[in-house]
Amino acid sequence: CDGDWRNRGHRRGDNRRQRRCVHRQSAHHRDADQMRAVVSTCARELLTSHGLRTLSPQESGYVGRYSGDAGQRDAAYHMGTVWAWLLGPFARAHYRVHGDARLAQSFLSPMAQQLEGACLGTLGEIFDGDAPHSARGCFAQAWSVAEILRSWIYLERRISTAGQGKT
Repeated sequence: CDGDWRNRGHRRGDNRRQRRCVHRQSAHHRDADQMRAVVSTCARELLTSHGLRTLSPQESGYVGRYSGDAGQRDAAYHMGTVWAWLLGPFARAHYRVHGDARLAQSFLSPMAQQLEGACLGTLGEIFDGDAPHSARGCFAQAWSVAEILRSWIYLERRISTAGQGKT
């Protein structure tokens, strides 16, 4: 993104692609070409059906499975683990780049299956970075639900407005 990595074990200037980039892109403060490049990289390297990985599988240090003792899990937390809540900022950033609310909303749709998973009506916190992206961590995480729902409503309003001929 811009070299501003604050995760444990990373130094300023570390070029590893991490999820902080897309979160910043969803906030409207990049030029169009840079935003398009970041969204494209996130889609290619971080996006899963359950959220965004915290580190690309192409990068050294990537940990695709959140497991082991507390120390091993802590080490994996920001090194490839998928965070469900990041799917919301990604979908909004994708919409801002491509202008297609239905396509952006389609990134959120797979999470509907999770609503009937471990804890009925809610979404988990994190998932393995590697397929099949097994649920890990907290099985009912408020910020995961909030971001997916917020983004779904945001995009649904864009779809409704476009259907009425408004922009």
